[in-house]
Amino acid sequence: MSVEPGDDWPIHHERRAVTVAKFTYNADGTIPNLHWWDVASAPQIEPLDPYKRVEAEMIAWTSRITRDRDRYYDWVPGVTTARDARRGMYVTRVLERSYIKVAGVDFGTAGARRFVASVSNGAESSVVELRLDRIHGRVIGTLQVGATGSTGQWQERTTTSAAQSVPATSI
Repeated sequence: MSVEPGDDWPIHHERRAVTVAKFTYNADGTIPNLHWWDVASAPQIEPLDPYKRVEAEMIAWTSRITRDRDRYYDWVPGVTTARDARRGMYVTRVLERSYIKVAGVDFGTAGARRFVASVSNGAESSVVELRLDRIHGRVIGTLQVGATGSTGQWQERTTTSAAQSVPATSI
């Protein structure tokens, strides 16, 4: 795909990414020097619909909360993605304190009643915490993820603990 000066077409229109920035070509047609940006990204085109299947790899931001032995940054490398012939793309390397942030979700006027996830877990037990608005935000639900047999064996798990507290129109 080519983008001509003056076009208003996001190059990464088929993906969500925090490493995308909107820019305007220089008058001579060259691309301006873009300094590294931290949290701000290109504006979201439309909200996510949580009542349809939303893949975990549809992430707005991912990392892992620091521990004493980690670097001094607020974040450290976290979740990554992998591909499986049967499942397609999925998130992996989910460690203790890893997180996935999904932004721009529109719960509508009713609010959410349950959370469903397709999981593969080789560990004895894991828990997915659902938080609202930020990494250390209010816990609105937990999903117990027991062992599924081994990594690569997928099962669907559901929790209704988030039903009471996910407000409508939480974008």
